[in-house]
Amino acid sequence: MKISIIVPVYNCEMYLRACVNSLIDQSYQNIEIILVNDGSTDRSASICDEYSCKDDRVKVLHKDNAGVSSARNTGLKASTGDYITFVDSDDWLDRDACSKIVDELDGKSVLYIWNLRKCIGDVVEVQQDIHKPASIQELASDIIACPKYQNYYIRAVWAKVYKRELVNDLVFPENIYIGEDACFLLECLKRISNVHQIKVIEDTWYNYRIIQTSAVRKYKKDLLWQSIAQYEYITAYISDVKIENVRSITTAMTMFCWCVFITLKKNELKSQKRSRECLRWAQLTIKYLKNSKIETKKLSKFMLLCWRLCRIVNMTIMEDLVGLYVRYERRKKN
Repeated sequence: MKISIIVPVYNCEMYLRACVNSLIDQSYQNIEIILVNDGSTDRSASICDEYSCKDDRVKVLHKDNAGVSSARNTGLKASTGDYITFVDSDDWLDRDACSKIVDELDGKSVLYIWNLRKCIGDVVEVQQDIHKPASIQELASDIIACPKYQNYYIRAVWAKVYKRELVNDLVFPENIYIGEDACFLLECLKRISNVHQIKVIEDTWYNYRIIQTSAVRKYKKDLLWQSIAQYEYITAYISDVKIENVRSITTAMTMFCWCVFITLKKNELKSQKRSRECLRWAQLTIKYLKNSKIETKKLSKFMLLCWRLCRIVNMTIMEDLVGLYVRYERRKKN
């Protein structure tokens, strides 16, 4: 059984060797490692080439910079494995990761979901257990907006294994770089007819490195447009599939819309300039922000408070209240 490991690479020379070493040192040997150099300007490209000369299982593809989705799509097209998994270039796998994967393959499942460790410096945390979905729609709802009982990284494309037939001809949306994983996973779910084809394993082999200076922690000038693109992608998914539990999917969309509202306010505070992005987002998504047909027990305490307050105050006041909370949380953290 051959496993393809796809690694998008962009300016990650500091961590790339640790990542690739963890792959070539796998105890299970029948793997291919596809390193997609997405126009790196540091030494990442030469490091990739160095490994391809050392190990014939390493395939290196060089391309112009077009983002992580484009890099993953390039890797998917080049992959030849029976099963496929993704690893980010600053993360790494346990030595027995692929052995664990092979041990769990059962022939009927097309999507396998594992837990992971979150690593910040020397601090390593195994994340909360993954809630096993009772239906495909429940998993879709969790991917759209993780409820408080679900592992947040259910939205990530890594720490998962895909049977080739599931991802044949599937692509990541290249116009989205925030939430592209969730969009890809929703496309996968369209192809799965029964929840029993999804296997959740409460084990870990993926190590997710959080870099405090990474791009996700910087101001994003196009965050609103990225959020709108993701919103349109998700609403298109909802219109394409049969929805059996409307309240569940509405709750997920309500949570997603409030999460983005809060994130937009956090992003605005990083720029130290007042914008109208939160209000523009509210205008687009108001039917979810104020929707009454939701499962309130799935919301976090703060999100529930936002949902209740927005029904009695206008969105300008609501934005100011969210801003006060974000500032308070930032000061408390510092």
